[in-house]
Amino acid sequence: MPGPGSNYFCPDPVFLSKYNDPFTADVEMGSPNQLTRVQVEALKKMSGGEPAGQEVIAITDGHFSQTMPLRTNDCYQVVLTPVKNSR
Repeated sequence: MPGPGSNYFCPDPVFLSKYNDPFTADVEMGSPNQLTRVQVEALKKMSGGEPAGQEVIAITDGHFSQTMPLRTNDCYQVVLTPVKNSR
């Protein structure tokens, strides 16, 4: 549970959306039998597991709240990681 007066890393929480789902991207490429090198690199980049962005947030009252846009088939996973020496 977030503690008051602590800072946390908060990665961009978009998960399994059109923007980082390699299966959907493959379908949008026409599901080719043989991928080109460019297509392989594009799929690798989007499926590397890295967040699209990350920010440091301050928890001041022990609660975390964030409003996020919800698109069809989006799934969110929010993981707050304490910043060392944040107190």
